[in-house]
Amino acid sequence: MFKISVHAELDFYVHQPSGYLSNFVKMIWGSKGIPNFLEERVIPDGASLLLFNFGKPVKSFKNQAELTIKKCVFGGVLTGFSSMVYSSQEAVHEQIGVIFLPGRAYPFVNDSMDEFKDLVVDATLLTKSNYEQIHEHLGELTAIPERIILLESLLCGMLQKNDTSPLCWDFIELIKNRMNLNTERIIQKTGYSHQYVNKIMRHQVGINVKGLQSIFRGTSALQLLKKNNEESFASIAHCLNYYDQAHFIHSMKKMTGFTPKELQLLQQPTTSRIFYL
Repeated sequence: MFKISVHAELDFYVHQPSGYLSNFVKMIWGSKGIPNFLEERVIPDGASLLLFNFGKPVKSFKNQAELTIKKCVFGGVLTGFSSMVYSSQEAVHEQIGVIFLPGRAYPFVNDSMDEFKDLVVDATLLTKSNYEQIHEHLGELTAIPERIILLESLLCGMLQKNDTSPLCWDFIELIKNRMNLNTERIIQKTGYSHQYVNKIMRHQVGINVKGLQSIFRGTSALQLLKKNNEESFASIAHCLNYYDQAHFIHSMKKMTGFTPKELQLLQQPTTSRIFYL
């Protein structure tokens, strides 16, 4: 576990699980303090999010939908950005969050993931999970590291009761590592039918092959934009198999709410998927 300096009045801890849980959870993070930002913009990367809130209610926006985060929420795979908006920089920011690896949140929800595509829902209403009780247990502690360690233990307990299909993991790795291939070629390499592959993907990831490939392409583009400000947009578009520069610019605007030029000027996200605005 390590501490990240967001700014002087906000403590932010990040923990990367070990053991079997690391196959499912990218990180568990915790924050407490007064933010110097009014919006957290979440950029799609194929992951799902579980968030426990212990401060004042926070408003979450996705397209035209609005949800007030009181205790805990679950967010499925995103195809476009979502935002959490804070009404005042004076309010205490106090949260614990889990970022699941793409396709790995299914055992912790135990429902078809396509029901949560582009949605942020009240996790206490998930009938097959006990997130309201977990929120109460976490609330009994005050120190961020203690909350993170307890949540890691509770997530491990949930894994013992549920499981997922490693076949889905193979599909995801193929999509991620072979972005030079179109959708049809990727599905051919799985050895399964188009219908079967996309059925598995929608059920356990929440999105089909083409959709996840588009997200991974956008994530790679964002990394290239941050790594090299001198590389032309046309070059990035060609490298990542966008149709052309115009397609690349349109896709990034839809995914992040910013043009590639604007993205180059923004501060690097703290957790690779969050912009503080």
